[in-house]
Amino acid sequence: MKGNPFFQAFSDSEIEDLVKEKTCFLKYSKGEGIIMKGDREDTLFVLLDGTAMVTKGVNKEFILTTLERGSVFGEMSLLLRKSRTTNILAQTNVVVWKINTESLNVLNMEIQNLIKGKIVEFLVQRLNDMNDKFIKLSNERKTNKPATR
Repeated sequence: MKGNPFFQAFSDSEIEDLVKEKTCFLKYSKGEGIIMKGDREDTLFVLLDGTAMVTKGVNKEFILTTLERGSVFGEMSLLLRKSRTTNILAQTNVVVWKINTESLNVLNMEIQNLIKGKIVEFLVQRLNDMNDKFIKLSNERKTNKPATR
């Protein structure tokens, strides 16, 4: 876990505490669903190995993005207790670490704050990425706009 970007700020003893708690390591095969739209659970995942894709649509036909090692997902359901809004599918064989609200709340406050800080950092990065994509699409739209007479 120490080599994973999500856990770089954690000390060895903090990582040991995470492994001891009711957190879980899971494996998914290529094509298997990790999260399905509409599921109701308060679980956060960190991608430890492999790649996964975020999809939306009735038949999971619209790929929103690809997640790589160190990516965090499921944070909205953990924080807001709302149903899942997208699907996360294993693009390759995948290993994830997951934690739910109950397990998070029994960790010492320092570890909780580290996890929450990483979630905030990840959300800010995601917002920056979305802003960049929006600007790029907006600029493309301006350059492809038909000339008016």
